[in-house]
Amino acid sequence: MKEKKMLKLLKSTAFMMSLALLVVLSAPSQAQIIDPNISHEQVAIFAEEAYIYGLQQAVFYETRYVYTQLETSSVYAGLNRLNWSREPITPSFSEVVTPNATTLYGAGFFELSDEPLVVEIPAIQDRYYSFQTMDQYGDYFFYAGNQFTGSGVQKYILVGPQWKGKIPDEFKGLEIIETPSSTGFMIVRMALKSYKEEEIQTINQYQDALITTPLSQWLANGHKGLPYAERPKIKGSYRTFPRMAELTQALVENQTAMDYFQLLSLSLNDPGMNKRKDSLKEVQTLEFLAKIGVAEGLIFNPGEVSDPQKVALKEGFNAGKQKVKAAIRNGMITMNGWMLSKNMGNYGTDYLSRAAVADAGWGGPEAKSHTGAFCFMDENGQQLNGKFKYTLTFGIENLPPVTEFWSIPIYDITGYFVDNEIDRYTVNSFMYKRDEFYVGPNGKLTFYIQNEKPTDPNQQKNWLPAPVDEFRFAARFYGPYAPLIDGNYDMPRPVRVK
Repeated sequence: MKEKKMLKLLKSTAFMMSLALLVVLSAPSQAQIIDPNISHEQVAIFAEEAYIYGLQQAVFYETRYVYTQLETSSVYAGLNRLNWSREPITPSFSEVVTPNATTLYGAGFFELSDEPLVVEIPAIQDRYYSFQTMDQYGDYFFYAGNQFTGSGVQKYILVGPQWKGKIPDEFKGLEIIETPSSTGFMIVRMALKSYKEEEIQTINQYQDALITTPLSQWLANGHKGLPYAERPKIKGSYRTFPRMAELTQALVENQTAMDYFQLLSLSLNDPGMNKRKDSLKEVQTLEFLAKIGVAEGLIFNPGEVSDPQKVALKEGFNAGKQKVKAAIRNGMITMNGWMLSKNMGNYGTDYLSRAAVADAGWGGPEAKSHTGAFCFMDENGQQLNGKFKYTLTFGIENLPPVTEFWSIPIYDITGYFVDNEIDRYTVNSFMYKRDEFYVGPNGKLTFYIQNEKPTDPNQQKNWLPAPVDEFRFAARFYGPYAPLIDGNYDMPRPVRVK
């Protein structure tokens, strides 16, 4: 009897050991996360390609974490709702690179895996505004606003590609927005004409009335939006890694190579981010990335990468970063020394342009609504630096041609506002129309860009305080005419004062 029990036990143990061995053999080999058959040089080349291909998606993933999961963040909103900037943006705001001081923003991320999202927009008839949605690739696929859909009351329903339910009958064709992915970014801009309290309150009222509501809550609330104050914030449940909490500011500058490949890996493995499997270039790129352990179905783990492989990945990461930085300066439309972004918000497979915008100004702008132009150099091709003084001169007969307004904000070299004694971070057309600037008898409007306050009273009126070190501009043109889209406008360059 004992022998039978022992035999049974041995058979059971052998079975369990065989099962365990089968599981081990069938599981992906994490030790081979990077293809052992490719050389050090090939790893570096593929890593460079990975940086250029995926910087936009990596920034998207980290930014979504900040808005939907990091509850200590000043912009934490949870899923399917907007976080509003209810006061003018100042240097304390660092969650998004190159923000604008001439608009108040609303930004957030939608998640449509379970149900659609209803967007309700109030009548906004006294100013520029836009509501836009972007997928993880940086492409804007929906626009509403005074330039596109008018200024009256509007409603829309965002429907994810995996949802199979019934859309309420009251939504008609153009109000039904089929999104390319189940997750995406929403951004609202409303023109801020001045910093007066009554102006800010007007926009705050519009913000309170622009509501995004999950369909089930919208139906339960009598087919109308449920104000944010009446519903809890729903935290996102996306996969994270510990360092993400340390990368919430200046991500592009602060992330390491290992940070980057983890972010890109997580984005590729996010079920709500639909891949472009009908794109041959996309498919081929993903095949190359898989050779360095960045692939759908495999989570990149730095602990499973050898030190020599990390060196190769870092080499490629740095090479990609430098190539993107060069593209910011050289790969855009040259507009008299200003770099005007092309195809913004509609990149297709132009990965380098997409990465350049993700580096310099993630999340916008988009040419149908407004264009943006970067400037790093003075008229002699030297990096702008607060150690020197500059002028920027317009003829009042040749101000930027726009239907809405223009704004020229100034940033430190990484793209953030810097404190100054007059709290001025931009000059814009609203200020010009209110006669806040001095215009010379020759019809010239000259801005004085320097760190120290000018002594001349007229120059003080036109002073745009510069940071003490290197800086840059990121001008905006809302409702641009053709010269501000194709780069034919004669935009003045900063002139260094001798």
